[in-house]
Amino acid sequence: MGLYFSNTPDLTKVKENELMYKDTNGDLKGTGIFIKDNIIVSTKDLELPPNTLHLGDNIEIHENGGFIENTTNTLNKRYLLLDYQNSNVGTSKPIYYKREFLEINVTIQEDNSTIMNNITEINITPTQDEEVSKVYFSLVEPVTNFKTKLEVNGKDVAYYPSKNSWNDNTIQGYNLSNGIVGIDLKPHFSFLTDYNIKIYIKADNNINLNGNGTIPYLAVDRQKISKLEVVTENQQLLSNTHYVNQNKNDIQDAINEASYRDIIYVAQGLYDGLDININNKNELAIVCPLVAGSPSTQINNRALNITNSLRIKMGNLRVEKLTTIRGGTGRHYFNNMNFLGGLTIGNESNFIILQGCEFSGTVTINSDFAGVLYCINCNFQDTNIINNSTLQHVIITQCTNLPPALNNVYLAGLNSFSNMSSRLDVTSIYINGVNINNIFQPKQ
Repeated sequence: MGLYFSNTPDLTKVKENELMYKDTNGDLKGTGIFIKDNIIVSTKDLELPPNTLHLGDNIEIHENGGFIENTTNTLNKRYLLLDYQNSNVGTSKPIYYKREFLEINVTIQEDNSTIMNNITEINITPTQDEEVSKVYFSLVEPVTNFKTKLEVNGKDVAYYPSKNSWNDNTIQGYNLSNGIVGIDLKPHFSFLTDYNIKIYIKADNNINLNGNGTIPYLAVDRQKISKLEVVTENQQLLSNTHYVNQNKNDIQDAINEASYRDIIYVAQGLYDGLDININNKNELAIVCPLVAGSPSTQINNRALNITNSLRIKMGNLRVEKLTTIRGGTGRHYFNNMNFLGGLTIGNESNFIILQGCEFSGTVTINSDFAGVLYCINCNFQDTNIINNSTLQHVIITQCTNLPPALNNVYLAGLNSFSNMSSRLDVTSIYINGVNINNIFQPKQ
C-alpha cells in the first residue's frame, strides 16, 4: 500500500527520521518523536496528553492532579507513585497521599441565588487537600462550546475537555443546559492547601452563574487526601515515634526530627559524637531499654544540654559527661538515669523530678533556679550536692549515700548518708494524731 498526496508535500518542517502528522490544514508537520536505530526517541520538550501513555494493553500511565498514576486494566485499579521531594538539602522521606471515600456533589462555594454575569474566572483557596473528579457550576442560561482551564500558583496545569480544544475554538467543548451541571475531570485534579487555584472558563456565549455576588457557586465530587509517611527501616514505625539504633542513626538526629509529644526509642549501645542538645522541645520522651535492671544505653563521651524546653522525659540512659538543664519551664521527669558527669540545673521555672537515678561528680543547683527539684529513691554515692538556691527548692526523699556535709536542702522521708546515719527534717512527728516528739529528744 502506498501513501499518495494530491499535491507535493512540504517536508521543510520535518526533520530526518522524525515521525509526521497531517494538521487540520492538510500540511505535514513533525511530531518531535524520532526513530533512531529502531528505538523511539523524543526531544526534551515533548509534551504528552495526560491520558495517552500506554505500556502494552495492560498499563496506562497518566497525570492525576499533579501526581503520576498508573492504571492496570486487568484489575481496573489505579495506583499513585510514591513521592520523594528533592531539594538542595537532599531527598525527603517517601510519602504517599491516602484517599478517603468518594463524596458526591459537595458544595465548597455557596449559592445565594445572586446572578453573576459574564464570568470568565473563579478563584479557589482550598481549605483541605482533596482529589476532585467532578466540578459543578450553577448556570443561569445554557452555554455552548464550554471549556475550562485550571491554573495553579500562576501556571497552567489542566484543560477540560482538552488543551487542544482550549487553544483551538474549532474543537468542540461542552454544551451545557441551565441549572446545576457537572463536568467530569479526566484526569482528576487535586485541590491542595498549598495551591492558589484559578478556574478559567469560556464559551461561545456569555457565562452567567449563580453565586453570592462575589464568588460563584461551586461544588465537587471529591476524595479527601491525607499526607502520610512511608515506613522504612530507619524511619518511624508508629505515628509520633522515632527509633534509634547504634551505627544506623543517632539520638541527635531523632531529636531534631521530633515534634510535640513524640517518643524516641533508643536501642542498647554506645552512642559517640558531638554533645546532645535538646532545645525548644515540648513534651519529648526518650526511652531506653534495661538490661538486668540497669541502663545499657550510653551517650558516650558526650554532654547532654536541655534548654528552653518543657516536659522532657527520659528513662534508662547513661550520660558520660555533664548534663545541664536551664532556660525552660521545667516539669521534666528523669527515671533510672545515670548522670556520670554530674548535673547542673539553672534557671528553670517549675519542678524537676529525679527518680531512681545515680550520680557521679557534682550536682549543682544554681541560684537562679526558681522551681523545685525532687530527688526520690536516688543514689548519691561519691556525689557532692551544692544548692546555691534556697532550701525549699531542693526536696530529697528516700535517697541513699548522701554526703554527710549536706546542707541547704529539705530532707523528707527516710534518707541515709554515706556514713550510715539518717536524717529527717521535720518539726513534729505524729502517730494516730499523737505528737511523739519527746521520744526522739536527745538524751541529757
